[in-house]
Amino acid sequence: MMKAALLSIALALAVAAPAAAVERELPPMTEAQAAGIERVTTPFFSSLKDKAYAKAYADLFAGTLFASKTVEVQQLVSQTTFILETYGVIERWEVFESECASPELCRVKIAAYTANGPVFVWLSLYRWNGAWKPNYILIGDTPQFVY
Repeated sequence: MMKAALLSIALALAVAAPAAAVERELPPMTEAQAAGIERVTTPFFSSLKDKAYAKAYADLFAGTLFASKTVEVQQLVSQTTFILETYGVIERWEVFESECASPELCRVKIAAYTANGPVFVWLSLYRWNGAWKPNYILIGDTPQFVY
């Protein structure tokens, strides 16, 4: 009976542990992290604002493994072109949420405002050799992950 109770407690803890890990709150970017990430995002959004979509992604992924994935990069360029030709030119952008799993790994959520509404960008970056590099990007007009 005692063994069964201990096993039940152990199983309950084992089942609860992954749920607790998912629900943990990660700290937002520090000012230093934000400044480093801004050196990546400002040129990216400036190129998008100028409708230089291919350049935006070429510069964003420069020096990363993703730069060699031409099909995937072209899909991002096509998707971004379609979204921004639909919504209009980006007028301004802002990070509205950030979280860092470690000092070298952060995720930012960015709203890019156009005349016809916001476009959302989810960007994960890691710091390597003193520079921030992207390792994941998602761009779209659906705010389902915003709230």
